[in-house]
Amino acid sequence: MSLPSPNSAAFLKRADQQIDFHTGSPQVAIPLGSISLSELSHSVSLSYNSSGIKVAEPASWVGLNWSLQAGGMVQRTILGLPDEADNGYFYVEDTLRNPNIQAGQMQKERVANGLLNSEPDMFTFSCGGYSGKFYISEGKARMIPRQDVKVSWTIDNSFDELTSFTIITPDGIRYIFGESEDENGNTVISREEHTYSGIGNSLYKPTVWQLLTIESYDRERQIHFSYEDERYSYYSLGSCSYDVIFGETGFNCSGNLPSGDGNAGTTLTRNKIEGKRLARIYTDTKEIDFNEGDDREDLNYYIPGVENTDGAKELGSIEIRQGTGDTYCKSYNFNYSYMQSPAIAHTTQATEEKRLILDSVQEISCDGTITIPAYYFQYESGIIANRLSRAVDHWGYFNGQTDNASTLGIPDVPGFPLPGKADRDSRESFMKRGQLSKITFPEGGEQIFAWEANQVNSLSINRVNSSTAEEFYLTKELYETGNISVDFTATSNNSQTLPCRNGESYLASIILMETSSSKEICAWQLDINQRSIDIDLSTCKDLQPNQKYRLSISTCGRAVDYKINDPTRVNSSGLAPVTVGGLRIATMTLYDGVDVANNIVKTYTYEDDNNNSYGKVYLEPRYSGQVLNPVNLTQTVGTRYTSTSYVPLANFNGTHMGYSQVIEHEGTANGSTQTLYSASFTGMPQQSVPYVPEDPRIFIGKMSSQN
Repeated sequence: MSLPSPNSAAFLKRADQQIDFHTGSPQVAIPLGSISLSELSHSVSLSYNSSGIKVAEPASWVGLNWSLQAGGMVQRTILGLPDEADNGYFYVEDTLRNPNIQAGQMQKERVANGLLNSEPDMFTFSCGGYSGKFYISEGKARMIPRQDVKVSWTIDNSFDELTSFTIITPDGIRYIFGESEDENGNTVISREEHTYSGIGNSLYKPTVWQLLTIESYDRERQIHFSYEDERYSYYSLGSCSYDVIFGETGFNCSGNLPSGDGNAGTTLTRNKIEGKRLARIYTDTKEIDFNEGDDREDLNYYIPGVENTDGAKELGSIEIRQGTGDTYCKSYNFNYSYMQSPAIAHTTQATEEKRLILDSVQEISCDGTITIPAYYFQYESGIIANRLSRAVDHWGYFNGQTDNASTLGIPDVPGFPLPGKADRDSRESFMKRGQLSKITFPEGGEQIFAWEANQVNSLSINRVNSSTAEEFYLTKELYETGNISVDFTATSNNSQTLPCRNGESYLASIILMETSSSKEICAWQLDINQRSIDIDLSTCKDLQPNQKYRLSISTCGRAVDYKINDPTRVNSSGLAPVTVGGLRIATMTLYDGVDVANNIVKTYTYEDDNNNSYGKVYLEPRYSGQVLNPVNLTQTVGTRYTSTSYVPLANFNGTHMGYSQVIEHEGTANGSTQTLYSASFTGMPQQSVPYVPEDPRIFIGKMSSQN
């Protein structure tokens, strides 16, 4: 999979993640200006990604978690091979879709080995207030979800390369990306191309097409965009796996540079970016200039140690001009600082210790005679770990566990044969570090944000090979309702069972016992075909409410994953729901700068169908799975343990979790607004490696009702 530049990635978070309270992420935006010509218009603003800060992500050129909403783009995620490459989807689709042709074993092996494409690339777009995704099939762009926009594209057959896209919105306005003509009829090209490495080959293909022209329906009026080249690089930790296959063991890491920390197989990856930086938006009578600032201290030269003049820059200022002779001209000046993270043992890369922080944005006239008070930004206190740190949770957020530095990042997965397992649990206090806490507006008012960690009622990353035990707290409510369920997923296609108690064969046995004395209270068994069991606690004698009990789970014949569906289960933090990666908004306070009695306070509560303050993750982390035999995909040949979940943790819309119900309370007497969302969630993901993606559920997170 190819990586977009940090500027592109920051922009696409807004397009990918439609900001609503389903994810607990409010829209935070600073309007900066606009340009218009008759029916054409385009606005410029800053936006903040409020879901939390991921340790490994570099900042964009306007600061950590901020993005400049000024241009537009089409960006693609390459799935398998690029669509237009040899053996890409454009060239094999007819064969794949022909019902009279059944894929043979050789074709399946070529797909498994990355030599033949079996699914189209996914494209994300954003322009003119429209955003979404599409893929190309049978010569048409298939919008997900359906929208009344038309997409066309061009291919340079000499290089098998997608060169441009045109998107036409319902009002007839055309948005042209990647290649266009300027006001003088000259061809202008603006694409970001990245090296895509497949097995046995290396492909240099476009992954981002920048917006170059907005054109009226009659093609008489245009707004033009121009860009400057920038080249730089940055490092990331290579992901590693440990394989136990055919009885042999070994490391396999994706990085291309040794890290120097002494851990076997640990590597770094140098990401080389040849990107574009927005320079100008203009018409015949108005222009907006984006002026570069200082060199970035948190990114490397394109070739480390070799200075290049087109390296990464901060955004220094934005100038808006209209009329001749600067009849109207104002500028927004950007001021920054750097967060300095501590050095870590397994790297000497100083740039990865720094993060660009946006401190203020101030409006002045271009001649400096008029100065408007600035926007000031404050952030939660505390230092975030080095970008190459392993102190991250399952989703990449900081969890403060610096002892993970001595591990490969593989968490405590039962069966992992090596010492040194990483703590990947999420922790709220560390996730909040560096998060936006207050905006002071030019007129003197303030907006204050209070954040809290996302929570779910349970999170399964567990596997039981022989026996294990889980504690839970028997609340009065659970004691009265008396129901717990346990779901199991077998991890092997091998149906062989071994005799267990009294010579019986079964998938699992469950024993309920007292935590303090280990006294057995009740017992249940699952036969070989069962995948879940409902435990009726009312049949168990001697149970007492508000006490701790243990469910002891044992298996015979095969390894299984399990999940206890009990909202009161005990995790490592005590009697509480499970904290997961990312932040949600708890309260927003708007202060007018005059009297706190005038404050507008909005408080948000998140509920599931049982009125508990929980959400659900869409897919749960998986760090070990059975490896399929590439010669015979119906057989397994061993187990692979990975430092990053082999199951993708984000859903089709780019989020990893959500809430079914959100209630917004304003003040104390103004009532509340309750918003309900579509919330279809996946349980246990499939256990084979490689993971077979699920069908997209495109309506997740869409508002279903509002009261």
